[in-house]
Amino acid sequence: MNSEVVLFSHSISADIVPYLFVVPLLKRFHKKVFKVFLNHGTVGFKVNHPMNKKTQKIAQDIVKSYDLNICDSNFEKNIKTKVWWQIPENTAVITGYPRYDKLYNVKSSQKEILFMPTWRNWIKSENLKIEDTDYFKNITNLITDPKLNEFLKKNNIKFNIYIHQLMQDYLKNFDNIELSENVKILPADAEITQELEKSEILITDYSSVAYDFYYLNKPIIFFQFDKDEYDKKVGSYVKNKDLFGIQVKSVEKCVENIIKISENNFNYDKNLIEKFEKLQPKFLKYTDKKNCDRVYTEIIKHLKNK
Repeated sequence: MNSEVVLFSHSISADIVPYLFVVPLLKRFHKKVFKVFLNHGTVGFKVNHPMNKKTQKIAQDIVKSYDLNICDSNFEKNIKTKVWWQIPENTAVITGYPRYDKLYNVKSSQKEILFMPTWRNWIKSENLKIEDTDYFKNITNLITDPKLNEFLKKNNIKFNIYIHQLMQDYLKNFDNIELSENVKILPADAEITQELEKSEILITDYSSVAYDFYYLNKPIIFFQFDKDEYDKKVGSYVKNKDLFGIQVKSVEKCVENIIKISENNFNYDKNLIEKFEKLQPKFLKYTDKKNCDRVYTEIIKHLKNK
């Protein structure tokens, strides 16, 4: 509360002091501090919905009060300033996300594939039994698919799954699934950056981690088995034509593309490589490992002006 500058990554829950903004007298501390919202993932695959309708207006005002909102492209800046929270345009600065600076391709003799499905907030809100959901069925059907497991074993490829932090409550529900020796469910405290760096292929659905992998110029499979339901309940700012990876909606197609990419030395075919290279500047303006430097420069600029 007494700092000149505060940087945080998870908006309301990680603000200087959550909801301090609305407390009489104390809210002067909130206004005094230069607040840098780093965000924990690029805004793109999830349309903004209030977590709590009763506090929606307060939450919007808090986000709008942040002095510096980091963006990684004009595309994201337009979402944040015109659609998302409609934050002031002068606070949205395209610097690139600082965490991308520590992303490097790591070559390893052990080939690995990473599967990171994101969470489904309606599973909890609708009080659904997770074993009955398409979410659980498609995840388990993929990781136990005979054709996939045979291919993994034959080619000595490891297949790692990381269940989203907000779905970790259901991790024990996967204990009854019999996994082959090449398939592993990663623990909650797994170092995701390291997993991304050493993996050859990323399989996800709507997770912003796809941008990290895109930054690394490695192939992505968007396993969007519940696309219609997701569009109705959540929605995405990224249109299908702009997906920077291969979209599949069934386990069969997902396995087919995993094998195809793997057999092509873990690369897309030439046409897709060219397509996604041309598309990259739309979503990632900078890939020069200087994002931290740009954020730092913006902070210093503020302190000098002050």
